[in-house]
Amino acid sequence: MPIDPFYMRSPLLIAPELLGSVISHAGVSLRIVETEAYLGADDQASHARSGPTARCRSMFGPVGRAYIYRSYGIHLCFNVVGHGPDSAGAVLIRAGVVVAGRELCEQRRGRTKGLADGPGKLAQCLALTLELDGTCLREGPIVLERATPLDSRSIKSGPRIGITRNAKAPYRFYLEGKI
Repeated sequence: MPIDPFYMRSPLLIAPELLGSVISHAGVSLRIVETEAYLGADDQASHARSGPTARCRSMFGPVGRAYIYRSYGIHLCFNVVGHGPDSAGAVLIRAGVVVAGRELCEQRRGRTKGLADGPGKLAQCLALTLELDGTCLREGPIVLERATPLDSRSIKSGPRIGITRNAKAPYRFYLEGKI
């Protein structure tokens, strides 16, 4: 399958355009409402800053794939790989709203509210595993259906959350009132 040119750009361009898109896996679909862009070597907050490692190899690989890693030894985080030629990068999917499979999300999370309002919660709702790292998001089993780009006035940006390096960079994008 040919590479989708949508993902052959800077994560800073991809991240806001993923808002409103739907990510689906294991009987659950979530509408993306918050993202964060992580660039290559020049972004000190990026896993790609020191080159490819076993953990972040997917950030350097083909675009349009999943980059899944364990954060703080506890939670899984789901990213969409996107970058220009000879580069690396990904977009962290920070939050989503359930559009299908609510009962499964509630079972997986053990609660009825705040189901996918953080990256670890989102991964848990989707039943993601580390073995899915590198999955093509068009072929599955994780599938991303991109939305028509939203009106830019509905998209807000601000500093990324939960990092210490390059923390003030306005690389977080979200739909106001949805998170």
